[in-house]
Amino acid sequence: MTRRASLWIAAVLIAGCASAPPRPASSAPPALPNDLKWTRDSAEYHALVLQTYRDAREHVEQAAAGRARGTWAVSLDADETVISNLRYPLERGSQGMGFSSESWNAWVKRRQATPLPGAAAFLARVRELGGRIAIVTNRLGSECADTEAVFKAHALAYDVMLCRPD
Repeated sequence: MTRRASLWIAAVLIAGCASAPPRPASSAPPALPNDLKWTRDSAEYHALVLQTYRDAREHVEQAAAGRARGTWAVSLDADETVISNLRYPLERGSQGMGFSSESWNAWVKRRQATPLPGAAAFLARVRELGGRIAIVTNRLGSECADTEAVFKAHALAYDVMLCRPD
C-alpha cells in the first residue's frame, strides 16, 4: 500500500511539472492605448475641452469689443480642435492596425468626424460678434470637400477652409 501511495504521489508531482498545453490564440481585440481610453472615456477630457472653448469665448468677447464687424478673425485647426476623429484610431486599433494614408482617406470620405464639445457654440459666438473664421488643416486638398461637408452637417460655422495641396 505504501508503494502504491508513493507511486501515486510521484505521478501527481510529475504531472504538475509537465508544461501546460498551449492556450488558443485570443480573439479579444488588442488593448487600447491609455491616451485613446482617456479621450474616449474620461469626464476630465470632456470638461477640459469645454473649459478651453469657454476661455476662448471670453477672450474673443473681450478682443471683439469696439471692433467693426468683419475686421477681425479667428483661426483654428480642424482635427482634434474643432472636429474629433477619435473613431478612426479606435477602429484601426481594434483591428490591430495603425495609421495609413489609404485608411485615413477612406475615413475622411466617410464624413464621420464629430464636433468637439463646445466647438459649435464657440464658432457661432465668433460669428455673432462679427468675426470671421478660418479653418486651417493639414488635410489634403482632395479631402477638403469631405471636411467641409462634415462642418456643414454639424452646423460648424466657418468662412474659409485652408487645406494643403495634394
